[in-house]
Amino acid sequence: MPRRVVRTYLFADLRDYTAFVETRGDAAAARLLRAYRSIVRAEIRAKRGVEIKTEGDSFYLVFNTPGDAVRCALGIARRAKAHNERHADLPLRIGIGINTGEAIEHDKAYVGSAVILASDFNSGETATMRLMTANTRLCACSRSLATQYPSAKRKSERSKTITSTMMRGARTPPTCRPPGC
Repeated sequence: MPRRVVRTYLFADLRDYTAFVETRGDAAAARLLRAYRSIVRAEIRAKRGVEIKTEGDSFYLVFNTPGDAVRCALGIARRAKAHNERHADLPLRIGIGINTGEAIEHDKAYVGSAVILASDFNSGETATMRLMTANTRLCACSRSLATQYPSAKRKSERSKTITSTMMRGARTPPTCRPPGC
């Protein structure tokens, strides 16, 4: 019998990667990809995530908690910014989509609408967009993140802080409330 679990799913990829390869060549693209993968994998390890799949410039990651996924996304963004300041010739423009919800474990991965929604949130074309569903935001704004945002005493203030950080580039906040948080 398939096992249903609640997890947080994070999809990440490089924006404009195909154009970068076409204009800068394979060697530069390989250096860019190496830097990107190094940054993402360092954050996966630090935030207790699991790399389900990597193909080309995309990552499919899973976390046990929404807070770990959000902290991973923020860490990736911080490291990418530092990288871009040091290596203007290899610009990392990373898109990230996150969703929390129930899915079925299948072949060492997860299947379900919660996974699809996270992937869909990442599929936008805006550079460096970091989006999370409302469900993930609500779960991430629990007491587990209170220590990371000590100036935001109330849950609603933490929500605003996290949302303003994660929603840059989004025209309207996503609305989704999958079950299971």
